[in-house]
Amino acid sequence: MTRVWLVRHGAASAHWGEHLDPGLSPQGRSDAATASDLLAGGGPMPVVSSPLARTRQTAEVIAAAWSVEVVVEPAVTEVPSPTQDLAGRHRWLVDLLGGTWTTQPAPLWKWRRELVAFVCSLAEPTVVVTHAVAINTVLAEATGDDRVFTEAVAPGSVTVVDVDPGGEAPMVVVAVGALDGAARLW
Repeated sequence: MTRVWLVRHGAASAHWGEHLDPGLSPQGRSDAATASDLLAGGGPMPVVSSPLARTRQTAEVIAAAWSVEVVVEPAVTEVPSPTQDLAGRHRWLVDLLGGTWTTQPAPLWKWRRELVAFVCSLAEPTVVVTHAVAINTVLAEATGDDRVFTEAVAPGSVTVVDVDPGGEAPMVVVAVGALDGAARLW
């Protein structure tokens, strides 16, 4: 089994319907520091990030604490919207979050498969800084839940899964959305 720490990026400086790629807000920088503190006892380990600004900025805080480089990985990016129109994008996301995987179109299934395959391919304990829907997608895969959105994971929170692609249970959820170290993370 390989342990993977899925960190939701810190709070963004703008919402989905306001900006295509916002960085972190002041609260988001605080969220990133909290995640880094929560993970401090388990490192150093590789830090992987979605290509988007808020995830890279969160990952940089964690990586700096361990003096490691951030690896940017497109497979862990946010769920791909079919539109770049901000208002349309927001409406689409609201509908998606209330939906199920069985009703989603092929492009979203492709994104899901690539995300899950990447997480399952990790051969050493790794921190992956990503997005709420990506974390929910991994949780849905691990638990067999058909809902797109299963857990409200807070900005800067840490969700932990163990992966063993060849094992009887390829992915096992250890902790969901830990913010304070109450869950045993390693």
